[in-house]
Amino acid sequence: MRIAAAQCWSAPLDVPRNLETIARLAAEAADAGARLVVFPELFLSGVAYVPRLWELAPVAGDATERRLAGLARQHRLHLVVGTAERRDSHLYNTALLVAPDGHLRRYTKLHLFSLDAFVFRPGAGPVVWETALGRIGVGICYDMLFADPWERYAGAVDLVTVPSAWPEFAGAVTNVF
Repeated sequence: MRIAAAQCWSAPLDVPRNLETIARLAAEAADAGARLVVFPELFLSGVAYVPRLWELAPVAGDATERRLAGLARQHRLHLVVGTAERRDSHLYNTALLVAPDGHLRRYTKLHLFSLDAFVFRPGAGPVVWETALGRIGVGICYDMLFADPWERYAGAVDLVTVPSAWPEFAGAVTNVF
């Protein structure tokens, strides 16, 4: 399986622009034979810890999610996209997995680091997604330093994705492995 790591900056608080970047990089990755594209943590909303983040964060089933589902269908890709998400009157640091059939799954960051803890609510626990690519586990950034996700995933998954917002690695456009 070919996997693309979309390593680039997103535009803080500019969801339409970030959706266009996702569309462009998804097309490039599909052309290179990728079946899965992983975007960084908080890519869709941009890393911005300001009150306006609440207004821009997607809500389940909104136009932003429908656009992502359309891109996954169009390019026959699985997309993992990090975003701030509004749910239950709170913000969550979420990774969305969008399958080529448009089915969307969510994972919420468990272990909040630094400013995350002032803005987001933690998730409930590790998840395993059954997909056409196999069983996929996910963590977000700081989660990788804790045992609980790895204990859940040991022997239960074929692949783990860990979208992270690490600025020192945000130079390349799309790397396909």
